[in-house]
Amino acid sequence: MAVAVGAGETGMRFIGRRKRWSRERGDYYTDAYRGLLSDAEDFYDTYRQSDLADEVSFDQSKGVATVELTLQDDVPGGGGQATIPLNEYWEVMPMEVYKPLRSHETFTLAADQTKLEAVRMAWEMSRPHTPAAGAATTYQNLLHRFVEEYVRSQFVLTQTIEVGRRSQLSASWEGVDRAQKINVAPGPEPPRAIIGAIDDHPDYDADKKQFLKKAPMIRQIDRGKYSIQASWWFARRWSATLYEGDVEAANP
Repeated sequence: MAVAVGAGETGMRFIGRRKRWSRERGDYYTDAYRGLLSDAEDFYDTYRQSDLADEVSFDQSKGVATVELTLQDDVPGGGGQATIPLNEYWEVMPMEVYKPLRSHETFTLAADQTKLEAVRMAWEMSRPHTPAAGAATTYQNLLHRFVEEYVRSQFVLTQTIEVGRRSQLSASWEGVDRAQKINVAPGPEPPRAIIGAIDDHPDYDADKKQFLKKAPMIRQIDRGKYSIQASWWFARRWSATLYEGDVEAANP
């Protein structure tokens, strides 16, 4: 309900509140104040230069003005989006992993290790060497072409949360540098569609801790929003000693 401003009255008077929601902004509300033109101009400038409102509008008419303050908060005076993010996004992004040549499955048979080591030492010392046929010959041919690594295509699972600038949501460091499972705390909990896409990966095994959590990234998106990004690196297996994974002899 509109409140009139009487003759001789000073200061800004609260006249109403509108609460709104959108997919882009989440919950937010607008408080309206009315006062004499000089008071309204001071009120407008004060909030425009402060961190107390996300938007400030000024509407002048016949010596009085209405100033509206919009706050991107879940509840008035509640300190921002303390528990509910404005938006949440999940991504599966490609990642190329370069691994030592000897870790390739072609060269992992225990019976071949002595022959492979002889090839490696001869190559490093530039000595002639004639290996036995099979994996040792293949290994030597690759080394002579200066191939010491091979590539595997894996992926990174990321979660990005957008929050208001007065938000109390913080980035989580729980489980960083530790292997985790999907949907097992403190592991990632992506939407069903994302899990379906991961399930198609030939190395994915829901019973293993295949996701290594990395340090979070926090960015300021604009003057009114921040983003908090968590990421998990996928591998077929992670070392039990180094990352609390499932396999002791893992070479991720």
